[in-house]
Amino acid sequence: ITATVLIRDSRWISNATVNMYDYYGGGGAIFVRGGNVHVERSRFLDNRSRHFAPSQIGVAGDQLWITGTTFERGLGPAYIHILSGTLVASDTVITGSRPITTPTIDGNAFKIGFFIYGNLVGEASAQIANTRVSSVTYEALSVQRCSYAFVRDSVFMRNALGIRVQQNCGGNRGLVEAINLVIQEGEQSGIASEGGNVVLTNTAILSHPFRSGIVGAGNFHLTDVLIANNVNVRSDERVGGGMYIWNGNVFLTNTQLISNYAPLGGGGIYLGQGALRANNVAVL
Repeated sequence: ITATVLIRDSRWISNATVNMYDYYGGGGAIFVRGGNVHVERSRFLDNRSRHFAPSQIGVAGDQLWITGTTFERGLGPAYIHILSGTLVASDTVITGSRPITTPTIDGNAFKIGFFIYGNLVGEASAQIANTRVSSVTYEALSVQRCSYAFVRDSVFMRNALGIRVQQNCGGNRGLVEAINLVIQEGEQSGIASEGGNVVLTNTAILSHPFRSGIVGAGNFHLTDVLIANNVNVRSDERVGGGMYIWNGNVFLTNTQLISNYAPLGGGGIYLGQGALRANNVAVL
């Protein structure tokens, strides 16, 4: 489809893409290439896809607007995949089916809530507000290939991982910003960075029992953030229960790290290489 698409007060149930071998070409319910998509007050349930197609909606175009819509039990690599253009989502709910034995489709065993992964570097971005992502079998939000995401007033809970961000590419490329976000009760980490930029304000990262509240490398700017009740017991790490940063720059302002744990040290924060600057920080 190359057009402007409006979906309102609709139901998309048990659709499938079963012969999709092109990374750029399909979605279980909807795929739009080269256009704008508006989705309002709709429900997507039990849609599925093969290979790298999104299970619910995929867009390679200008903008995807989603409001007042729920996505449930998608089967495929991602619920919503932005290959190019901008996602604007508000009052949106994505609910997976954890705890389950993760199903596979042609070897794809992961499901991501929002997958911001441009075909070209820096080609995709997202603005997400008033949204809940829960029980997906991988990360709630994945920001890759120098993409950008801004999240506010949202909750990510009981996912395997809250947010993954890839490398810093300068400016707002490879950047996740969040205001009033709660990430809690994930199986892995709240946030994992592979060299990207993470900017958090008025955010809480709570109760991750395996691999730290925040883990990885890159630049981390935290203001008015609570990191509490996180643990790192991964066998090859076991340090930095609240934050385990093996290489990066960490800037903490008015931030609390409370009741985090790691067996080998740095229960609150462990920094391997880089710089740490702290202003009015409590580690308890």
